[in-house]
Amino acid sequence: MKTIYYTLISLLVILLGACTVDEETTPEIIDGAPVVLRFTVDTPPPTPVSSRAINENQINSLYLLVFDENGRFLYRTQATANAGTFTATLTQSRLQRTVHFIANYDWSTFSDAVALGKDQGEVVASLQTTALVFWQQVVLTGGLSSTSFASTPVALIRNMAKYTLTNSATTLTNVTFAVYNKPSIGTVAPFNAATRTFGPYVTEPVGVTYTTNDTFGAGPFYSFERKNSTVQSSPTFVIVQGTYAGAVCYYKIDLVDNNYNMYDIARNTWFSIQIQSVTLAGYSTIAAAIASPASNNIVASVLVQSYPTISDGVHVLSVDQTTISFIKNGQTLNALATYKTVAGVMDNSTVVVTLVQDPSYPLINGDITYNRATGAITGAVNDVPSNGAARYATIKVQVGYLSRTIQLRLHAPFQFSDISLNPNPLAAAVGTAATLNFTIPAEAAYLLPINVNITSAYLTPPFGNIKVIYENGVYKYQYTATSTGPQSISFTTNTATAAETILLEAPLFATGQVAYTNTGGVNRFSNVTISPYRVNFGTGQSVVLSFTTTTAGTFQIHTNNLTPVSGTISGGIYTYIATSPGVQTIAFTTNKQNIGEIIQITSPGYTTYQIPLQNQLVTVSGTLTFGASGGSGSAINVGVVTISVNGSVVNIIKTTATGGYTSTMAVNLGDVLTYSYTASNGNVYTNTVTVTAAIMTSTMKLIR
Repeated sequence: MKTIYYTLISLLVILLGACTVDEETTPEIIDGAPVVLRFTVDTPPPTPVSSRAINENQINSLYLLVFDENGRFLYRTQATANAGTFTATLTQSRLQRTVHFIANYDWSTFSDAVALGKDQGEVVASLQTTALVFWQQVVLTGGLSSTSFASTPVALIRNMAKYTLTNSATTLTNVTFAVYNKPSIGTVAPFNAATRTFGPYVTEPVGVTYTTNDTFGAGPFYSFERKNSTVQSSPTFVIVQGTYAGAVCYYKIDLVDNNYNMYDIARNTWFSIQIQSVTLAGYSTIAAAIASPASNNIVASVLVQSYPTISDGVHVLSVDQTTISFIKNGQTLNALATYKTVAGVMDNSTVVVTLVQDPSYPLINGDITYNRATGAITGAVNDVPSNGAARYATIKVQVGYLSRTIQLRLHAPFQFSDISLNPNPLAAAVGTAATLNFTIPAEAAYLLPINVNITSAYLTPPFGNIKVIYENGVYKYQYTATSTGPQSISFTTNTATAAETILLEAPLFATGQVAYTNTGGVNRFSNVTISPYRVNFGTGQSVVLSFTTTTAGTFQIHTNNLTPVSGTISGGIYTYIATSPGVQTIAFTTNKQNIGEIIQITSPGYTTYQIPLQNQLVTVSGTLTFGASGGSGSAINVGVVTISVNGSVVNIIKTTATGGYTSTMAVNLGDVLTYSYTASNGNVYTNTVTVTAAIMTSTMKLIR
């Protein structure tokens, strides 16, 4: 285990909130008249930097953006610097004005005409940059006059965080470092999209990627801000390079506090990493250090949080799952976190459960609750964002230095893409080769390996690497994807008229589908299911018939025992119009108590499909005896009893030593059951009873 001891200081240099200026003594204001304002800006004392570093105090250009009393953009003007003082020409107003000070921004693509009249939340919040930029907002509630900004300097805030490293360890020499997973771009101003306000918020732009220093150095280094506390994988961290015992080695440092909580990378924050002592050699390569838990965060590292259980040898801290995804509206968080002795005695009294999420885009609605008696963690999940964005949150479970995290994800279902069957149409012959192609998105990598269920009635996959599973009366092929990206599976046809819609299903994915036909011009129904698979007895029971078609058109559903929820049925035929090919779903209700029948689906050009409609299985139980017509009879001791309906055997059961039995059968209420038992002397004993009576009878006697 590599160990490095250090101190991490998070120092807010000049992180000031938005300023509000309401001067007690205001000179006469002439609306619309130009006025030259003089002001100073406040930045920290200069800090020596290397030739490769950013000059964190240099202001090369400064512009003022002025917004009206409703926060609508009016104009932009450039300030001129002279001996530490800036001047800018603005327009006086007795109404409230909001001014955004922005230094060092590249305005080459900004259009004042396009921005005119737009809200400051749209104009300023949308500004992104790859360089160090200074920003501040000043609200002039008393209007804009010649004395605005005269009383105090305008405190400009850098949009970057700073990293430095100090080494006090005598055992580690030639120390340099690099910052990994740095955001490639940042925003000019910190903005809360939920409240539409500017302030001390960690703001990440859309489309950000992550980069690494190209070389190690003495620093300082800089990066844009990032919500590091809620990162699902690959957070921003530091790699330290140094010489230990004569060999170059590497140490990974997480940006965490004393409780191993990840710091957010906030703008204008200085991360001062101070190495105090080093007791062991680090990793021999950079890659090994990156792939390993951080030296200062071995227990709580992101890399080891995928393990649901951690122990100190005396106690065990466990969570039942480390990643939970939500893809539907109205879902509820249900997780479990327990703290037990190694002997299994649970004591959750000291467990601390903390929800970390972006308040602007919360995944959990409100807060979570923790039941110490059971270890249950519950919470209401917000609806899936309608704009297609994903939301993330983290639940941290901690007792002392032992901790586990549960990563939460809220997003629309993943989509299979580029689904095709080649060739299409297929040759009208048994054994025709076909290849199913589809793509798994890179965003689903955390689910790997992914079991994809493929429903196809007329294609046979290769043997060996495909499982066959049975769900709700339908056989499916299970393919295991071990990587994201393009997937290909070879099939052959098992009929000369193969034609259907293939379905692809996987957890957290929307169902994918692809239709294919054959050169013989014959279409077939596929993926035909009835839900529930067996229907409860009684009229008015809900039944859903689903099937897939390769074409749109008119289809006939032949049934005597079902009534469509929408539309009418005539002569036992319901006519259904499909406006597009693919999955078709029709809702029915039962019109009889016993609804067992064969449903047929027909259409011109299609092969007729039949599927059984069945009631629930019936279970009867009790005690069976046998003997003459009078008296109680003797228990059928471990005897074989046949149960039949109208001469057809529906079950054969064996009784217990006391004559007890249980029989589950596919029969209807009202059917007449005949029980038959042949004794050891060859005598046959029987009894005839209705299903309803059998259910109500605890002891039944079979007589000769």
